[in-house]
Amino acid sequence: MAEMLNSRTIVFNVALTLILVGLLAFNYQQEKLAREDIVNTQGRPPAIGSQVPEFYVRSESGAVVKFQDLPQQDTLLVLWYLGCEPSTQLLQALHELGGGQSALRIMPVSIADSVAEVKEFFQEKGWSFPVFADADKSTKWAFKASISPAIYLINGEGQIIYRQLGSSKHGFDYIANFLQQLQGRS
Repeated sequence: MAEMLNSRTIVFNVALTLILVGLLAFNYQQEKLAREDIVNTQGRPPAIGSQVPEFYVRSESGAVVKFQDLPQQDTLLVLWYLGCEPSTQLLQALHELGGGQSALRIMPVSIADSVAEVKEFFQEKGWSFPVFADADKSTKWAFKASISPAIYLINGEGQIIYRQLGSSKHGFDYIANFLQQLQGRS
């Protein structure tokens, strides 16, 4: 009986040790990813007047889409994530403005969520925006996006003509006026 109790104790201790080692390894990996993210989002984001940096995203179909390969068109790039309430409010306001139906390409790119999560969220909201998720943090790092939402208005030549980091009424008004001007040209 004592041998059976001793072997159970050994098995329990081995299992507990394996669990603890696994948790430590997981924690180390998470910290490593967080440090990598901090390093790659430090510095100044692309400035107004500069060319948009190269980046790629994953589309609803799972395909990798390189921004520079898309047809030249005025684009509103919104870097956001599901847990960011100001981002959700901005996208709701763009939806209400009919942003998905204008000459402006609206490109909401989730920098923290999967394509499936974004697609489900858009369906729940009834939004018709295209679904994009950041592929391998290419977009987040290219734009040094440590703040959400990060909004870039990019002209058809690939030049950044407006940038807003974080949420503000002034920024939304600027975008709304730009949308109205585009709709007036159509």
